[in-house]
Amino acid sequence: MKADPALKVAVVERDAAYTQASTTLSMANVRIQFSLKENVQISLYTQEVLKSFEEDMVIEDQKPKIYYRREGNLFLVDADGENAARRAFDMQKDLGCQVQWWSPQEIKQNFPLYDPQKFVAGTFSPDDGYIDAYAVLMGYKAKSRSLGATYIEDEVVKIRTNRKRVTGAELAGLGQLNSEFVINCAGAWAPEVAKTADVLLPIVPVKRMVFHEITKSAIEQALKETREVDEQLVSSQEARRILDRLVGYTL
Repeated sequence: MKADPALKVAVVERDAAYTQASTTLSMANVRIQFSLKENVQISLYTQEVLKSFEEDMVIEDQKPKIYYRREGNLFLVDADGENAARRAFDMQKDLGCQVQWWSPQEIKQNFPLYDPQKFVAGTFSPDDGYIDAYAVLMGYKAKSRSLGATYIEDEVVKIRTNRKRVTGAELAGLGQLNSEFVINCAGAWAPEVAKTADVLLPIVPVKRMVFHEITKSAIEQALKETREVDEQLVSSQEARRILDRLVGYTL
C-alpha cells in the first residue's frame, strides 16, 4: 500500500487476539547460524529489517518498541558434529556473517558456567538476539491499518476459484469476499485453506521439540519428548518480558 496507494488489502484473522499464532508463541530468537544457505540469507535480510523496524513503523511520531537485543547465540559442537559445524560455519562466513569459531578455552572464558570438556568447539554469532515477537506483529498491524488495510475477524472456509483463477474467499461469518489475489498466511493450517482450492501444500504440523545443545544425544532425547505448547510457560515468558521492560536487567 505504501508503494501503491490504490491497493486495497483485507486481512482475515480467525484468532484476532493471536493466542494460538505461531509468531506470538515463538521463542522470538533471531539467528543466522543455519546449515541451509537459504535460511541464512533469510535471517540476514531479517536482521536488516529489524535494524530500522521501529523507524519504518512510525505512525504520527509514535514509534513501536520491539526490544531488539543482540546478545548473541552460542552453539556447542561435539566431535561427531564438528565436520558439519565447520561446513556451516564456512558457508556463513562466505555470506558475510560475523560468526566466530571458539575453542573450548574461549567458551570457558566467555561463559564460565559451561563445562566445555565434552565439546571440541563452539560457534558464536554476536549479531544474534531476541525480539518481542508480539510487538513486531502489532507494529506491522498498526502500520498497515494506518495505510488503509482492513482487518476482519472471521475464518476463511474456502478459496473461491473460477476456471483455475482465484476470485476471492468464502468467510464463515461474512460470506463472500471478492479479490483477484488471495495470500494464504495460515501457517501450519495453510494446507487446510489451500485444499479448498484443490492445491496441496507439503506442510505438516508437528509438536514442539526443545533442546539446549546441538548434539546427537540432546536431539535424540528431544525427539523422544516432543510436547504440546505449554501455555503456562508461554505466559511466564511474557511476564518476564514485561518485568524486563519495567525494571530492566544487566548482563
